[in-house]
Formats: sequence, structure tokens, C-alpha cells
Amino acid sequence: MLPLKHFLNPLRICCQAYWSGWRDTASVIIRYYRTHPFFASFCWLKLAYMIDTPWLVARRYQNKTDPYAYGETPLMSLKTIMEAANLTTEDHVAELGSGSGYTALWLGSIARCKVTAIEKIPLFCWRLQRTVKRFRLESVHVHCKDYLSADLSGVTLVYACACNLSNDRIQQLAHKLITLPAGTRVITVSYPLHALHPHKIFTAFRQLPIQFHWGTCQVFIQTITEIPAKQ
Repeated sequence: MLPLKHFLNPLRICCQAYWSGWRDTASVIIRYYRTHPFFASFCWLKLAYMIDTPWLVARRYQNKTDPYAYGETPLMSLKTIMEAANLTTEDHVAELGSGSGYTALWLGSIARCKVTAIEKIPLFCWRLQRTVKRFRLESVHVHCKDYLSADLSGVTLVYACACNLSNDRIQQLAHKLITLPAGTRVITVSYPLHALHPHKIFTAFRQLPIQFHWGTCQVFIQTITEIPAKQ
């Protein structure tokens, strides 16, 4: 028989994420309730996930009960991260694994930059795309595919929130990102990329502790540099 903690630990994590999510929702409402169209689109999407939560959607698709199988960035934490990364309205952000889509809405409506939201779970993409069309959010573009096969042309900032990637997946991601132009900023959660490449393609910019629904994680902001010429 499995020990009791085998069942209690996932339950504790889920409850913590649930209440943390509602605290963040309250903060978003207080701060942005006068900001249209962001607030209207946020509430519309929130209603879509009122019963069928993002965690349930991800669990069905991945066929996993792991409480870490899905996670998203609280919008108040996202604001801190993007300020540290010097995000401007001129940036084009690629969100790798956009999940429920709240981050993309914030980036497109509040930060007012161009956003490419890349997500492989069809229901996430459908709900976000429906919201984007309903509220005419022209700066948000949704792509339903694996981000390792996505076209990142023109992107100036990459945000990869997933913190449960395998080492092989992280290596594949790093290999894809080194093809981007020098100066492109890359934000990763819980793992740095600057130690993965022998030519130091990723230069550490900032590292800061950020509160997520499941706890505090280190966020790494890195910059892509030129590949040194062969001798």
C-alpha cells in the first residue's frame, strides 16, 4: 500500500496553487478593472476556466496526475519579470508554452507589445484564439504547435515558463534559441541556459526569485551573444 504522503503531497500542492491563483486574480481585478480591453478579455477567459481549470485541461491532454504537470505565471509576478527584462512596446515576445493564455493577454493589452503565443494543447489554443477574436486583440497571435518546431523570426524576447522540462528538452530548446539574433533576451524559470553551451552563447543578465502558484522559483534573464569565430 502506498504511504499516505503519496496522496497528501499532490493535494497540498493543488490546494496551494488554487488559493494562490485566486489571490492573484483578486490583485489583477483591483489593479486593472479600469483597463479595457484587457480586463474584459481576462474575465471572459477566466469564466471559460471556472470549472474546467487549466490544470484539468493539461492533465487530460498529458494523461498525468503530476501536480507539477502544469503551471502558469501569476500576472503580478509577470509584471515584475518583464520590468526586470526591460520590456518595451517595441518588443516582439514569443511565449513558449502559453497555456491558458493569461500571460499573452497581459503582454498584448497591458505591456502593448506584439505577442506570439505558442502552445501544443488544442483546447488552450482554441479558448485563447476565441478570446483574441472576440476582443480584437490584434497584437496577440496564437499558434497551436510544439514550440521546438515554431518559427521565431522577428522575436526579440523569449519567455519559457515551463520548469519541469527534462534535460534533453532543455538542451533542444537551447539549441533552437542559439539561432536567434544576438541581443535577443531569453527568460527561463528554474533553470539557466548560459551554462549549457561551450561558446557561452547565453550571457546572464539578471537572476531573481519570483513567487509562483506552487512556490518561489529562480527566474533567469539571459541575452544571446554572437558565436565566436573559429580560430
